[in-house]
Amino acid sequence: MFGVAIGTVILPHLSSRHAATDPDGFSKALDWGLRLSLLIGIPAALGLVLCAQPLVATLFQHGRFTTHDTLMSSLSLMALATAVPAFLLVKVLAPAFYARQDPKTPVKAAVGAVVVNIVLSLGLLGALLYLGDAGAAARALTADTGPLAALAVIPGAHVCLALGVAGAGWANALQLWWHLRRAGVYARQPGWGRFALRLLLASVAMVLVVVVLLSVWRDWTAWHWTERLWKLLALVGCGGLAYAAALWLQGLRPRDLKA
Repeated sequence: MFGVAIGTVILPHLSSRHAATDPDGFSKALDWGLRLSLLIGIPAALGLVLCAQPLVATLFQHGRFTTHDTLMSSLSLMALATAVPAFLLVKVLAPAFYARQDPKTPVKAAVGAVVVNIVLSLGLLGALLYLGDAGAAARALTADTGPLAALAVIPGAHVCLALGVAGAGWANALQLWWHLRRAGVYARQPGWGRFALRLLLASVAMVLVVVVLLSVWRDWTAWHWTERLWKLLALVGCGGLAYAAALWLQGLRPRDLKA
């Protein structure tokens, strides 16, 4: 939602800067989009990784959705969450090419990302099946039915596919960023060191608060859905407040986020 919103806002501005032959303004707008994406994407990724089980249990563990299903789904969510910043960055980087009437490069980057997805997924599945004890046991158990049947009996094998998607997201974002840098379209603006420090400290504050609450509220699968819901809201709310407060204490104000 945030990525699409940022991309929608930044595209007409980039187009106007390009039409006005203002490369400095174009680069500054891109820089603003990248910082805002990371400011949202990094805590979102950390929060999804830490709160994967509470989220899945609260939303889905009802009726025939068991505790085991919650655990397996949580692993997928954690793997996919690692690429949330990349997905947001793509929504900022891709409009830079459209604004310059260059739709081919994002397509090529997307194709490259698909290749990364396939190679990474197959590589991880192959390593799981042939390099670990779990894979050896699964192959022995399904000796007459082939590798796909062996993978089906390995708990958590589906996470390899989620990691493949996450790797593809980062491959797409990095390709787009590299093309813009190589073309001289984007130049990093001053202040990235200070921004990175603020982001790091605020993320640490958020993680500490969430980890403390999770250490108190441990078994999310055993509670009624109403108890899960209010505790999840408290968990997300306290983590978000800690992140925002840490940024505020470091001097970041809403006006600083304006383009």
